[in-house]
Amino acid sequence: MLHPFAGRFANAISADYSSGIMSTLVEEVQARGYQYYDWDVSFGDGAEHTAEEMVGYVKEGTLDTNIVLLCHDSAAKQTTVEALPEVIEYYQGLGYTFEAIDRTTWTPHHGVSN
Repeated sequence: MLHPFAGRFANAISADYSSGIMSTLVEEVQARGYQYYDWDVSFGDGAEHTAEEMVGYVKEGTLDTNIVLLCHDSAAKQTTVEALPEVIEYYQGLGYTFEAIDRTTWTPHHGVSN
């Protein structure tokens, strides 16, 4: 089983299908005036986990000044919905606020592996 934080490194997987594609995409997206956002902390909801497990993954995550939290929003992710109130309370208890992404938002970028 993949660790819930493994997805941020998935750009290396694309090398098996198209060598250099991630580097090309990153450059082209930004050259066209767009921004992309990586993430720092994952709910771990890319696989099937209980709400309690997801809260645990979030609490294991990095505590930086800014955090981009990855969670999925499909109808199949009911446990994400169940975990969200506790996760919000956890971060608010640490002094974090939740804001929409806009042009001034900090942009976490992980190294491109392909």
